[in-house]
Amino acid sequence: MMSMAQVLKLKPAFNDQQAEALAGLFDEELATKRDLEALRLNVDAVKAELKADIEKLRLEVQRDLKGTEARLVIWVVGQGAATIGILFALQHFIGK
Repeated sequence: MMSMAQVLKLKPAFNDQQAEALAGLFDEELATKRDLEALRLNVDAVKAELKADIEKLRLEVQRDLKGTEARLVIWVVGQGAATIGILFALQHFIGK
């Protein structure tokens, strides 16, 4: 917000109406230190929330990968056992 002292400094270059209009423009368009600090705090809060969400997703992906790994190991062992069974059966039938 433009102070009265700043408005009065404008008066020599502008008439009263122009100086007030210009002061109003500055009031609407300029960010104050308080505005910037509020924005920084908001950005910090969003960053913290995003970091928490990313960590949550990382843990979910890690859990899902471990589950997939376990299912894959079980499948590979099962396939290996089935292959060995088929080979023994073929050896039994062909070997005779």
